[in-house]
Amino acid sequence: MRHALIPMLALVASLCAALPAPAGLAPANVLVVYNSQNAVSQAVRDLYVSARPGVLELDLNSTQLGPGSISRADFVTLIRDPVRAFINGTGGGPDLSQQVIAIVTTRGLPARVLSPLGTADEFEISSAWASVESELVLLQQDLEMAETGILPFRYSGFIDNPYHRVFDQAIDTYSRAQITAPRTFTEFQTMSGQDLVGSWQIDGFTPGDMYLVCRLDSAPFDFNDPSALDAIAALLDRSQSLDVCVSQVQGLLDAFQLDPMEAGLDNGAFPPLIEGSDDFNNTTGVLGMLGVSATNDRTSNFVTAGELADQTRPLVALGSYGENHSAFSRGESPPGDGVYLYDYWFHPAAVFIGIESWNGTSLYTPTGFRITFQQQAAPLVNLGGSFTVVTVMEPFTIGIADLEMIVDNLFVRGLTFAEAAYSAIPCLSWQQVPLGDPLATVTLSDGEHFDRNVDNRIDAEDLYDYEVLPSDHDCDGDVDDDDRAALSAQVRRSEGL
Repeated sequence: MRHALIPMLALVASLCAALPAPAGLAPANVLVVYNSQNAVSQAVRDLYVSARPGVLELDLNSTQLGPGSISRADFVTLIRDPVRAFINGTGGGPDLSQQVIAIVTTRGLPARVLSPLGTADEFEISSAWASVESELVLLQQDLEMAETGILPFRYSGFIDNPYHRVFDQAIDTYSRAQITAPRTFTEFQTMSGQDLVGSWQIDGFTPGDMYLVCRLDSAPFDFNDPSALDAIAALLDRSQSLDVCVSQVQGLLDAFQLDPMEAGLDNGAFPPLIEGSDDFNNTTGVLGMLGVSATNDRTSNFVTAGELADQTRPLVALGSYGENHSAFSRGESPPGDGVYLYDYWFHPAAVFIGIESWNGTSLYTPTGFRITFQQQAAPLVNLGGSFTVVTVMEPFTIGIADLEMIVDNLFVRGLTFAEAAYSAIPCLSWQQVPLGDPLATVTLSDGEHFDRNVDNRIDAEDLYDYEVLPSDHDCDGDVDDDDRAALSAQVRRSEGL
């Protein structure tokens, strides 16, 4: 986004227990899609089936598929149609269309769907560039159908995500009974500057009509580098049990300086479909409710790891303007050339959202186009973190995933990464790719979190709750007066006492 920014555009009954995970999202609801003709894809499949016994599998078994980009025509015939036939049981198997909720794609498969117009529509809201994963979310709908408005096809432009900014609602609570029913697409038109632009809404479309598609990948220097598989294996290993002691981690939200009343890059909007929100400020608030110390910097300074006041705790959440921190001469550029991520120390449950357009380039051209001047997000996996959402082309500010939603739904509400990621992504049939294990959940210690009754306030009610069920709020392995003091300190801080 360096050159094309569009501003419009519970209590628990056991010590240090987790919030309950949604009951329905299990390995039997996950389909891993891979290609046995690609050794890397096959290897990632083997790792995931071992890590998550019981997941469903589909081998595309195609010599025509490889890493990189794929044309729309080939995406339809080589990926979409085989996946749809398998899930719907039209190839002779059972109908899994309602059972499958999440889909996992693997390193070694294509990551980007090319626009039929080439780069001519790269910087347009009507762009047909997309990620493979975002297209598979709408697997049951015919995105190739021509339309009669200013958008010539359903795959032109983005489609409004009905799950975006939905708090604390597990995906399996939505009916999937109509998931295969064809829907009517309605074109929404609005003015962007002097231009009339369009986007799509699907009539009657709910989160129950979606597939939550995540990718298992990393970012070494070459597709065949064995360290890629090592990094993915380590990711899947830690994703089995991600425990966060909130007093032992920190967050960093780093944006440039704003003029009064100005929206930042973390506040992209396309009203009324996408209402802007102050993502980094909101994320800081969620982390604070958890008891996680967070640096929220809105100065011209790019905050390096060495400039953090706390040099002892790893990052559990990082939101950054990255190489766009210097956009419009508002702030300084990070040191180096798209390498700032390597400066930080990450907790295994860390989530990273970088506001840079091509931070998913490494998924389809690891040594090529644009990888040098924007930080790639996939190295988070190699650096020991677990969750990110990358973009494979120009998403504008409207397409960036909300860090707030991932932190809230994953850390606070106990949802899976797949659910948290898609509650954070505004646009479908667009350019986003969630990287991580869709079934991963996070366990919070410190008595789950300081907001014990989950009413979005840390107050005397939480102290009363503590007297009923004391918990280990200072993460020292026992429950004593120090824990009451730790919670009391958070109450005083929250109430400004």
